[in-house]
Amino acid sequence: MKARICIVWHDCYPWDVRMEKFVKVLTAADYEVSIICRWKQGLKKQETLSGTAIYRVSPPGWATKNFLTFPLYFNPIWKSSIKKRLDEIEPDLIIIRDIPIGLLAANLARTMEIPAILDMAERFGCIDNTGHI
Repeated sequence: MKARICIVWHDCYPWDVRMEKFVKVLTAADYEVSIICRWKQGLKKQETLSGTAIYRVSPPGWATKNFLTFPLYFNPIWKSSIKKRLDEIEPDLIIIRDIPIGLLAANLARTMEIPAILDMAERFGCIDNTGHI
């Protein structure tokens, strides 16, 4: 049985270069990959792309505004969507891709006892005015 990895991404997918690399490397290593991300008009709320399940967080049926799905740690739409999908997917690991939704996803991971990694895609260190770290 393949290990399941779920990536929680605060923006729309596809396409983001770093996310593409994650998916390519993980699927090549024979992991089952799922992505929970933000929906935008014109995209399906759920689909499979190159063997990767994509679940997009969208406004409730009564809402017409996408701002309701702004990825903040206190957004109840994100919280219920992530929780629902994690219950379905039952991942072995969650990769939280960036800070905006990080606290919420990390708290859900801890509550559900799923290991999680926060990927901030930032280079640590300070660069002085000469360009040296």
